[in-house]
Amino acid sequence: MTFLFLTLNLYFVPWQWSRLEIDFSKLSPLLDRVYVYDMPLNYREHPLRFWEFEEVQRERSLVNYSMYRDSLLAPEVLLFSKNGVNRSEVGGFLRTPVFRKENQLALSYFNLKDNLGNPSIFFAGFKGAGKVNYDISFGDLAGEKQYAVKARYSWITACYSQGDILETFLEAVPVDNFSAKYHREGAIHNAILTYRFLSLGLAYNDEELSPYAGVDMELGHFNILLNMGKKQFGDRVENRFYSSITFNKAPFYAGFEGKIGKEGVFYYDGDLIKGAPYSTGFYMGYSSKWFKGGAAYYLPSPTNLIAILSPRVCFKEGEMVLEPGVFLKVDPFERKVSGDVYFSVLLFQAVEFRFLYDIEDGAEFGVGVNLFD
Repeated sequence: MTFLFLTLNLYFVPWQWSRLEIDFSKLSPLLDRVYVYDMPLNYREHPLRFWEFEEVQRERSLVNYSMYRDSLLAPEVLLFSKNGVNRSEVGGFLRTPVFRKENQLALSYFNLKDNLGNPSIFFAGFKGAGKVNYDISFGDLAGEKQYAVKARYSWITACYSQGDILETFLEAVPVDNFSAKYHREGAIHNAILTYRFLSLGLAYNDEELSPYAGVDMELGHFNILLNMGKKQFGDRVENRFYSSITFNKAPFYAGFEGKIGKEGVFYYDGDLIKGAPYSTGFYMGYSSKWFKGGAAYYLPSPTNLIAILSPRVCFKEGEMVLEPGVFLKVDPFERKVSGDVYFSVLLFQAVEFRFLYDIEDGAEFGVGVNLFD
């Protein structure tokens, strides 16, 4: 297979180095969607491989992907192309300030051709700052239109987004430590009052009212999240009690999460949504510039144990940087090992050559050029 990557301003596609599943604290079988430019999307249903290039944040059990950079001072452009035995990919990114660095525009395009068809994906996002801070986003996922509008003025924040589900909220924070929020998530309407780390409210769904309660607090390096109420999971609704305890002290992280419901809860087993009386899991890992590794064990999925090792070593000598790396994913229940080994050479901060061998797909080769250096 042949790889050709063209990069501008020292942005080179890291291929399969930063995998979605590398950090179990961000993505798990209990998570049904992520947010790209505030649009709620089910990442399992879309070939969004380019998400690995984006900044990731997790807050209140939500995973947010963004291409914005608060310190962006100059345009950033990336074009890439990949050819394989069964598929070919082409895409590009543009990130740039507009008039000033607080107003930023991000565009991304991705096209995949394989035996299943020819899906294409386009995202556009604009962030503006001033008396009113706002974000406007648009997505076209193989003909499916998505959009989001979010604005914040003083102590009021509003958002309306149509992704794989409809979400909207209006939140007011008139005084410190107190907030009032209306949140619609699919078919569920929530009215929630929050004081410090404690939340109480009511949910309305199917002409029925039900209580909502939540706790979200930090104790040193630990974060404790508890909530009880109705939750949209894919196109289904579950009434459950959810709890998670996470520990994060770089470079180590670990956590526990689980949920249980009288009428059952839902979780992902691969790409399939399954139901069970409960679902729970443990994860732990180590993440640094030179090594990423972790393991997770979830029940009741039959393929519930996954281990990942991703060491990387970087040698610098004058104007040459040599970087070997390896990524391995081990599934002992399926007795399957997948991953790749790669080697990168960067010359004069301007030209980069990469060789990668994937256990399943074979060899790939890439070249990158920094035209602005």
